[in-house]
Amino acid sequence: MHSSQRLQLPSVKIVFTFIVVLLPLHSRAAPPEAPEVRVARDLLALPEEKLNIGEAALKLGATVDGDTDLAEGLRIVDALATRVQVLVSNRTDADYRIRATNQVLFRVAGYTYDKEDPLGARLDASSLWRLLRTKKGNCVSLPILWYAVAERLGYPVKMVEAPQHFFLRYESGDDRSNIEATSNGAEASDERIVRELSVTPKALKTGAMMRSLTKRELLGALIAETAARQLRDWNIGLGAQLSELALKAYPNSIAAHWNLAIAYNHRASMRNALRTPGEVDVPGGKVQAKEDTRAALAHAEEATRLGAPAPLTRDYWTRVSSIGGTEVGGTRPTPKPFDVASLLRPGGQSIQLTLDAPPALLESARRDPGSCMRICANLCGPSPGNRCANF
Repeated sequence: MHSSQRLQLPSVKIVFTFIVVLLPLHSRAAPPEAPEVRVARDLLALPEEKLNIGEAALKLGATVDGDTDLAEGLRIVDALATRVQVLVSNRTDADYRIRATNQVLFRVAGYTYDKEDPLGARLDASSLWRLLRTKKGNCVSLPILWYAVAERLGYPVKMVEAPQHFFLRYESGDDRSNIEATSNGAEASDERIVRELSVTPKALKTGAMMRSLTKRELLGALIAETAARQLRDWNIGLGAQLSELALKAYPNSIAAHWNLAIAYNHRASMRNALRTPGEVDVPGGKVQAKEDTRAALAHAEEATRLGAPAPLTRDYWTRVSSIGGTEVGGTRPTPKPFDVASLLRPGGQSIQLTLDAPPALLESARRDPGSCMRICANLCGPSPGNRCANF
């Protein structure tokens, strides 16, 4: 065998591995369903009255946090609920129930916002189990814990979505209070949350933000959050499948549409970058790339129509942590709608984001998308072992 023939073999292996990992959604022979997808499907199959959000959050969190102990997690939630019940006794007024829950969760048990990871960069940042284990959480896990305890006690509490944020709303007759779990359970008005987190008028009009969610919609939101974590870990196909499932429960989920826009954009970029060992386009790759691009744009437009917020900024945690408590007057300019399609870029954006490549190399990739694979090889080393093979 000639040396040139031997050198081609690893490239052939990587191309086929790459296609199997990257393009699972439209394969002719459907692969076995991923365990993460089965978990989401099983939860969606439950009637709403039998849906336990605390348990659902632990099960979904286990898909990104392998250390999750479901039984222990449920035991901790039950124990917290018991402590609250001892304080509340037979009282039914909303203010007393809220204060008792805050006392147990934030002062006695010591749950708090994770200031070391304010933007949720950790893969398991939103995991309820991680919060129960470390006492540190974020804008997803802290409200979910509060909700799970209230759920055990039968309190009329709903979850509400704001830009990259969840808070709780106690609703019973004339009692209506917003609860900021990231601010030790402090109260905040709708007006202040809208102002501080720059909720767009469009999101208010469509009901995609600031509306009390049903349990099923909340489940959809949690599935969309899990999907976003999978996308962060470059499980593109899995993240897309979970996002599609999230939309079944929560059609107005900006997060799910955003996830799908990014997932299809990555797939289109990768299809454009794929080459056979002879530097020939993969058969059908360009057509499939156009289909993925159209799908990415459709989901981006839907997220924009619903009133998508701009991506997180560095001062996000400071803004969120100061929402609760004493109301402070002031105004902010009306936030402009964020065009999610502006995130979609040609030339292999997914490779750029992952590698943090030098600008000159990225500009080369933009001019010639096919060069992306060569750039990967230059940056990450020869195949096998090239990070591109792991996408």
